[in-house]
Amino acid sequence: MSKWKERLKKTRAVLANNSNNLVIQGLESGFRDDYEQAIEDFDEALYGTLRTTETSINANFYKAVALVELDRKDEAIEIFKNILKHDKDNDAAWQNLGYIYFEMENYDEAIKCFNRAVKLEPKEIGSLQGQ
Repeated sequence: MSKWKERLKKTRAVLANNSNNLVIQGLESGFRDDYEQAIEDFDEALYGTLRTTETSINANFYKAVALVELDRKDEAIEIFKNILKHDKDNDAAWQNLGYIYFEMENYDEAIKCFNRAVKLEPKEIGSLQGQ
C-alpha cells in the first residue's frame, strides 16, 4: 500500500472516529487466525485514539497477543511493558507478559510477572486452582 493511501486510510479512521469498531474488527481477524490483518486493524485503531484511552490500551493489548501468535515475542513484550507504564494494575497484561517470559524460558521474569498478577487478582488465581 502506498504511503498516501495508508495516510488516507488512517485519516478516514480519525474522521470517522471508529477506533472501537476497528478493535472489534481486529478481534474478528484474530479469531480467523489472520493475525497480520488483526495487527493492521489494531494499528489503525491506535492511529485514531489518544495513547492512554481504554480503546488504545485494548488495541495495544490485542495487538501484542496477535504478535505472540506470530512468534514476534520481543515486539509483544515491548507493547505489554508500555501498557503497564500507563496501567500498572493491569493483571491481564502482567499474566500475558509472564506467559511470554515463561515460553522464552526466562523464568525469573515470568515469576515476577505472575506474582504481580496474583497480587492484583488473587481471587482469579484461586478459582483456577479449583478447576
